[in-house]
Amino acid sequence: STQREGAVEQLRFSSTRGEERVANDDISFLCDDMDHFNPEPRAASSVTQARAGMSDEPRAPADSHDDIDWGDQGGTMDADPEEEGAGQEQQQVQAPPIGEFLTTNRSPNFARSDRFLIDFHDICQKDSGMSLSTRDKIVKLVGEAVSSGKLTRSTNLPTRNAFINSLETKLGTGDMKPGLVDVDLSDNSKHTLAVFPLVASIQSLLQDKSLMDDDNLAAGLDIFTGHAEESDVLGEVHTGTAWPAAVEKFCDSDLDMPVGLIIFIDKTHTDLHGSLSTTPVLFTLTLFGQKARPLPHFWRVLGFMPNLSHGKGSSDQREAYMKCQDEHVCLAKIFEELIQLNKDGGVWMEVKGRVVRCKVFVHFFVGDMEGNRALVGHYKNSTTSNRPHYDCNCPPGDGMSNTNPTCTYTTLDDKRRVKRMKLDNSGSYSPADIAREFKDLSRYDIDTIFEHPYFPLSDSVYGANRMMPIEMLHGSWSGTMVYMLNTLGSMFGTSSQAKKDLNQLDKTRLELSRDLTRSCERGNPRGSSRNGITDSTKTQASERRGDMYQLLLLSFTSTGKRLLMTAFSKYAITIKRFQDFLKSYLAMEAWFHSNNPKTEVDGSRRHIAKVLKEMQAVFPRTNNKKKDEANPRVIYDGVGWEFPKMHGMTKFQTYIKLFGSAINFYGGHGESHHKYFVKAPGENTQRIVSEFVAQLSQRVYECLVLEIAKSECDKQDDDRFIYTGDIGSGGDEQSEVTFSGQFELTIKEIPSPFEYESVTQLCEDLYKALFKLCRDKNMLSDVKIIGYTEMKRPGKYFETTEDGDDVIVRASPWYGDRSWYDFALVRYLVGNDEEDESSWAYYPAKIIGFVDLSEGDVPAIVDGESYYAIVRAATRPLPWSTVTKEFVSDFNLSTNDATSLNIVPVGSIVRTLLVFGDHGGDPNKHFVSLPKQQWAKYFSNKINNR
Repeated sequence: STQREGAVEQLRFSSTRGEERVANDDISFLCDDMDHFNPEPRAASSVTQARAGMSDEPRAPADSHDDIDWGDQGGTMDADPEEEGAGQEQQQVQAPPIGEFLTTNRSPNFARSDRFLIDFHDICQKDSGMSLSTRDKIVKLVGEAVSSGKLTRSTNLPTRNAFINSLETKLGTGDMKPGLVDVDLSDNSKHTLAVFPLVASIQSLLQDKSLMDDDNLAAGLDIFTGHAEESDVLGEVHTGTAWPAAVEKFCDSDLDMPVGLIIFIDKTHTDLHGSLSTTPVLFTLTLFGQKARPLPHFWRVLGFMPNLSHGKGSSDQREAYMKCQDEHVCLAKIFEELIQLNKDGGVWMEVKGRVVRCKVFVHFFVGDMEGNRALVGHYKNSTTSNRPHYDCNCPPGDGMSNTNPTCTYTTLDDKRRVKRMKLDNSGSYSPADIAREFKDLSRYDIDTIFEHPYFPLSDSVYGANRMMPIEMLHGSWSGTMVYMLNTLGSMFGTSSQAKKDLNQLDKTRLELSRDLTRSCERGNPRGSSRNGITDSTKTQASERRGDMYQLLLLSFTSTGKRLLMTAFSKYAITIKRFQDFLKSYLAMEAWFHSNNPKTEVDGSRRHIAKVLKEMQAVFPRTNNKKKDEANPRVIYDGVGWEFPKMHGMTKFQTYIKLFGSAINFYGGHGESHHKYFVKAPGENTQRIVSEFVAQLSQRVYECLVLEIAKSECDKQDDDRFIYTGDIGSGGDEQSEVTFSGQFELTIKEIPSPFEYESVTQLCEDLYKALFKLCRDKNMLSDVKIIGYTEMKRPGKYFETTEDGDDVIVRASPWYGDRSWYDFALVRYLVGNDEEDESSWAYYPAKIIGFVDLSEGDVPAIVDGESYYAIVRAATRPLPWSTVTKEFVSDFNLSTNDATSLNIVPVGSIVRTLLVFGDHGGDPNKHFVSLPKQQWAKYFSNKINNR
């Protein structure tokens, strides 16, 4: 291009609306943006300037007050007579402009459909529980029903109750209807239970073709015989040592089909004060796989226990053992059919076209610590009992804080022995002797339902005592993690400076959280920002794992490291020790929930103990009763680490060997099903305490009927249509990439000089890279380039996701309230042999944008490649093996445009990255974290010394 000598070379960006925006650069060119893409934020004054009589002139600064009409100041200021006269000449008395603008008489022309929608939304408006999206779904459903002919003028829709009754008749689900049972408790009060038929519930699972699809069943298990394939991995339930023993116990012939139950029992409530609470007894089958059990459709309800303490409070005169006995009176009614079924030797049923005799038994229970104590009749005040943990004989104190204990588990005979002493009529044992024996066991002198001789428990030696494994939700996330966070707050102290430091740490944590939410790699656990990071209240248990993870990442940032070192220095703890512990602890938890080799599980005990020992050292808390003034580097708080949940964390290896991966007995699945079985249907009751359980059970039954009906309708629809063609073949790599956020750039030659007006909000690096591309190809006049701010691609092209998951990578200057630029690992060829892995280098890179060179004027950079990403790479390669080993690795984005600002084929993006910045430090310094899907591998490497 010809330029005037000495003139400044500039860029001019022009939108299709004719607005011109100019920025400095090496050459003059013009970029035309598409109409549908406007990267600049909406101007705040766009509405006010549109009003009649408003001027577009800039207003005076607020502190000048020159443009403000102060009005009458109470006659304290004299007006100029000439100005008064001028004002009188301008003022005219006008009649009120009564007409179409002020009238309230409306005569709109409503369509007939408007009347329906008005009535519909009026009804919905009075129901505060219906969301706006649900309304839209209903309107869409009605519209589709009318257009498809499902609803006609002659259609007579029945009421809800009548329709449910008709479905019950058509589907034959009447035998699944719950019954109401009254029970008399120890205080002579009467309560009503809801009990669901067990056989009908099991039948609804085993005879549902969609649920019993092979993809939903546990791999490697013959569901009819219970025989499992040989496996070197502890994964599904049948891979644990407890399964073959249970099959041998209950199945005597080839016609016997073992139907193991996983029972979840945990109290929940549907109101703020807990009056409308209930204890649902839910179950699923061990034959379902790990991917199926988290879904509520694979679960059924056995019964609902009412709120036995309603209206009593502190005035409840029942002894603790009486309360526990009352719970077992209720459980006896709920499990009555199961006991009778075991007496009868099972039930005949057709399963997947095969007639078998189902032998039903309980394989294990899932619940929280308090609920498990009640199930076995264990003392509730565990800290003062001889055996604080409900499943073993370990003593209090050091027995609970020991990170590698040798537990002796409580057997069925332990309590039977004391029961026989009580029944001995020879006078050899006094009531005091018997009470002393029960106290030594830390058990109430009650009859639990699990002591019934016909109750089918999978374990014949330990019974229910060793069928209630500790699980992650209640053991760690609402157990040890709470104590860790509280201890960290105590380590900061209570001084004014400590409060300032904690406040700054919380602010930095919020900035970090914003980084993590703007990432194409979704492998970061969700945390909670409702309170400060050391305040564990108002936080869900699963969110505490996210809080601990964010605490780990904070320790790598400049600000976070400085603040944490201030607290740790008082207790002689280094920041590296803190980081190493959190890496190991988070990885250990993920390893618990993974499917691991049996040999690895066998060798894990020492490593688990090491992590737990380090937890007690990094968060130094000790029992108040052991206070030592000479040791200021310890926080004396409560019982320190001497509590049952701490002891329970040492038992994961034992229960994994019994029941397979810890994900099999994870309590989060049952907790999430409370919404489906209790909270959602509970909203559709009269919310009266005395009627709550009865109405709740009816709502749950109605939901089950609708679920079965919908499943049958879907089957009929599938049978009605025949699919032809190659469904989901995918095509080639290029055709599986989709883009959005399109914009168009046009490079033009323009004369100089011209005025500087504004700068587009598209990333400056994007223009630099595209200009460099056009200059290298000697194309600097009337060149059109199509670009995008978002790419979606199947996960099979990335190393971080499963084939079925799509990955969305964003490079947007304005997404919501701010920009969103993802990071990824980009592969570069640095050698001569593409087949040799050593010829490739992997660089972390910031994604700047995407371009499609198949439609514009610029030819492809690489033959056969149409889609490209504009990236700014790091200063050095970062192999993924390094991140896997370090858990958190750092890198610096290069500022050298010539070497690091590149345009690469989208196929060069091989892995999405979870990246966060160095808050309070170098803006070019970043960190990449191992996603949670690969944390287990980190701990596995520790076990295997890799």
